[in-house]
Amino acid sequence: MTWQVDLAHSAILFSVKHMMISTARGRFEKFDIDVDFNEQEPARSRIRVQIEAASINTNDPKRDAHLKSPDFFDVENYPTITFVSKRIDKIDNQHGQIVGDLSIRDITQEVVLDVEYSGQMKSPWGTLSVGPVPKPRSIVKNGT
Repeated sequence: MTWQVDLAHSAILFSVKHMMISTARGRFEKFDIDVDFNEQEPARSRIRVQIEAASINTNDPKRDAHLKSPDFFDVENYPTITFVSKRIDKIDNQHGQIVGDLSIRDITQEVVLDVEYSGQMKSPWGTLSVGPVPKPRSIVKNGT
């Protein structure tokens, strides 16, 4: 089943170590997520995320400008960051892993997203909602 992601209740957040002593946090303000989720057979599900790299926001305009520059994201030449799932592994009824390719600039790496599934629920307005939620620190680089 194809799902529409509720962008008002969704966020793409990150944190990275800065000079190994402090943590910089931020978010991407503009993104699109396509989800085809199969609850009975999660392995048949597909997820595609497209992030507008220039929408990075770390609450520091100078740092954001540097991150948008050719030193990092090079948003002029590589305007999008993408994630495309390759498979979804069910661990148990509430936990799984989404394995896919994350592409930043001209580099693609396989990553693993740990997710927690909270099930489906009908809202007071009659819509059906589902909650696969990536867990913090969920991106793991394979191999090294």
